[in-house]
Amino acid sequence: MSFPIEQGLFKYDITDHYAILGVPINADSRQIRQRYLKIAYILHPDTFHGKTEQEQKLATKILSKLVNPAYETLSKDRYRQEYKLVLSQMGQNLADELSSITIATDEAQKLLQTSQDRELTYHRLLGPLVNQQYDNLDDVFVITAQISELNLIYLMLSQGEKVKQKAKPKPQPKPEPKPKAKKSSPSKQEKLKKKREKAIINQGLRMP
Repeated sequence: MSFPIEQGLFKYDITDHYAILGVPINADSRQIRQRYLKIAYILHPDTFHGKTEQEQKLATKILSKLVNPAYETLSKDRYRQEYKLVLSQMGQNLADELSSITIATDEAQKLLQTSQDRELTYHRLLGPLVNQQYDNLDDVFVITAQISELNLIYLMLSQGEKVKQKAKPKPQPKPEPKPKAKKSSPSKQEKLKKKREKAIINQGLRMP
């Protein structure tokens, strides 16, 4: 069964596990587990409150084909780190296209245009979407797509900024001043020579 999600990372053939679970890209394992348990309770056949058999089947499909694989990837530290590397690389590759990319959602547009703390804005925009994501099965795919587009813009902005920072030339260290050469003290012979010269000059001055 294919799912109609064609925005954000899904548009680039990457399954956005963070969007499926409705957790931020920097979520830790505890946040991921808590969110998964909440979604699983909503969609599980024993606890799902759907009115029709078709809704129950759809809920089971979403749980088994989307939610469970997302949790399987993000719940294990090694898999999660590997997956985040893929997302980071994607963000870097697309960073140059930020000015030409088509943005369909208000949330992603607001994140792109924000002049405030990007991290704070990202979480603030994500919150309302997450709260509604699994309230109605008809809205699951639409809201997941909106979250994924928000994630995509967040990645492009974050990775693009890192690339710019790496490209900045490093300041050259100032050369250390060379130590001044110490004046060598005159030798005994030089002292005697100067003494003789002085004596000769004095004698010459005394001559009538």
